[in-house]
Amino acid sequence: MLFRVNWRVKVPSLYWTLMSFSTSHGAWKWADRLRIRRTTVDDYEGVVSVRSDINRGCDYIPGTYRQLLKHNTGYAGFIDHELVSFMFAAEIDNGCSVVIQSGRIKEEYEGRGIISAMKKHSFHDLSRTATRSVSVTSSPFACDILLQRNARLLCKMERLIFATSRHALKNTQRSPKVDQSSTIPADDAFLKNIFLSSEITSTIFPENRLVIRGTPYELVTSNIERILCLSDQILVSKDYGTGSANLISFGSTWRSNHTDVVFINLFGESVDDKIIFEHVHRHVAGKTSSCEDKIIMYIVCTKQQHEETVKRVLKKHSWELLVVHDLYAIEESYSWMN
Repeated sequence: MLFRVNWRVKVPSLYWTLMSFSTSHGAWKWADRLRIRRTTVDDYEGVVSVRSDINRGCDYIPGTYRQLLKHNTGYAGFIDHELVSFMFAAEIDNGCSVVIQSGRIKEEYEGRGIISAMKKHSFHDLSRTATRSVSVTSSPFACDILLQRNARLLCKMERLIFATSRHALKNTQRSPKVDQSSTIPADDAFLKNIFLSSEITSTIFPENRLVIRGTPYELVTSNIERILCLSDQILVSKDYGTGSANLISFGSTWRSNHTDVVFINLFGESVDDKIIFEHVHRHVAGKTSSCEDKIIMYIVCTKQQHEETVKRVLKKHSWELLVVHDLYAIEESYSWMN
């Protein structure tokens, strides 16, 4: 059954955002008891035990915590020696921004100001040059509250979640291949050329942001190394006539709770069924031989046309659409962190 998420529905992956806004009486006494420190690989068990019901049971932290720790700083919150909350933070955008993501808190500690205190701590602990923090939420309620607090909406996206089985995917991969000559892997040199071309970025990234796996990046070359490290594959398709890029996709995979998860971000002008299927097909390729029986795929796109094309194409290839919801990339100024 397909449904569109409403903020009134409890969505565990949004708890960390919503809990930042609690002003209930006595909430801050819990923040006063809170002790925060950076995490290491030895904190793995404690971190993954904070929540088990995130992202429809397909949380990426259990399968990627150690990898993400190489490119982010982890922060854990403790009350009376109990690990009750966690988040990642990292400097991006030439040191001008701190991205805060992967936040989670034990259910019994929600609404007590803990996540808000951790956001402030991580911001000041991590950077001496940043003037803003950036994050992504799927809650319109959280977005509205942040905007009332003088935050800025950077862009809005759609996230579609699909499911299929290994057997169905094998049949899909036997489908006729499209011409791959116009779809090639992208490397750091290609991304640098894209970022430095205002003509290309105005069509591929009209909001002047590249949002991948919960991180809204500015189009500056210092972000490229991090983007490459956190993407398993980047593909680009070019227009036959002009040779200009018209679709770029960033893909990553992880395994969680006996489920293989594929995450794809789509950017660009092309809404051609064959081209979009080629990108999806190549990001998923190989999953038929090593994956668990169940496969979940997240596709994030910035254009309504992409959403409709993706729905139409994947329906033909045995992918079941589970849910669609909005994502909001938000920027908060340094003043709120004081």
